[in-house]
Amino acid sequence: MRIIQVLGSSAGGRGQYVAALSREMSALGHQICVVAPRATLERFDFPKTLAMGKHRLGFSRRFLRLCRGADVIHAHGYQAALLVAGCFELFWRKHRQHPVFAITWHNDFLTHGWRRRLDLALAGFPLGFATLVSAVSNQLCDQARELGCAEVFWSPAPSLKVPQLLAQPPVAAESKLELRRALFADAPGFDVNLPLVISAARWSEQKDLETSGAAFVALHTPVNWVVLGDGDPEYARRAGLVAGGRRVQRGEQFLLPGAVANMEDYLRAADVFVLTSKSEGWPLSVQEAMAAGLPVVSTPVGGVPEILGGCGFLVPVGDAAGFAAYIESALGDAGKRQGSASRQRAAGFETFATLAQYWLRRYTAPHHAVEHTI
Repeated sequence: MRIIQVLGSSAGGRGQYVAALSREMSALGHQICVVAPRATLERFDFPKTLAMGKHRLGFSRRFLRLCRGADVIHAHGYQAALLVAGCFELFWRKHRQHPVFAITWHNDFLTHGWRRRLDLALAGFPLGFATLVSAVSNQLCDQARELGCAEVFWSPAPSLKVPQLLAQPPVAAESKLELRRALFADAPGFDVNLPLVISAARWSEQKDLETSGAAFVALHTPVNWVVLGDGDPEYARRAGLVAGGRRVQRGEQFLLPGAVANMEDYLRAADVFVLTSKSEGWPLSVQEAMAAGLPVVSTPVGGVPEILGGCGFLVPVGDAAGFAAYIESALGDAGKRQGSASRQRAAGFETFATLAQYWLRRYTAPHHAVEHTI
């Protein structure tokens, strides 16, 4: 099949999803082309690509030429779906034969009031053209139904790092200390003997790092809390100021070191994983933390409850005191039990190999239900 994957701006999970899915489909002999903004194409390892240019008319012509003869056009996210729906309106509406048009929603909007109503209205427009509509969480599936989509199905977003983490044995206490010594050798005064709390989040309002800082202040147990990720430096500074309200003990720190390439090492060195987000799709970081055997303390947003499946601890958005209380629990025996259960559950997560097979079956039989492997 000739399959075109269309993607808007992405610096994280959505881009990783499309890149991994495209590679698996290409390995199975299908012709794949990814259409996305140039900055997104440069960030990820895609097969054949077409960059969205600044000149809309010229790009639209190139995109339409690319789509002629395609079997499937799969749009990931609201921006991409709008682009493809516009082409359907202009070019394919009067044609009896047209490509299968699939849409996958990965994230919710963070807007409010009239802006959110406008965003949802625009997001609803492409649904009328789509052959297949999916979302990475039941929360997003419900949102699509509210916009009038009669048939929408759940399709998860796997992590490439989960199999790698599962292949490694659980880390013993002494090995954790050795990992911390190596990872934080350049952090002055960092006490590797204190419990280590890890978060992985962009520096943005969506991730609500102020709640992370406030939870750090509210903790009774001395810990080191490290937030991995990058983004808006001013937002990171504000979160750091909130955390600065704690009367820290010697060696206790709240660090935002930026993005790292060896996320797996930090997870294996940690005791607890925390996610304070206001909104999520199907977060890769939660899956990876579970595969590393960590207890997870998270807000119940997006697909997090489905990923955890009863493992871990769920806390309302913005509840710093609740996060502090559950982190205290996760550092005890309850956390050890939850971490073990999380790792067992992660062993059954979807992989991109099975997801590619799933989507290929969906493309060829769009009106027949196909079950996932989990």
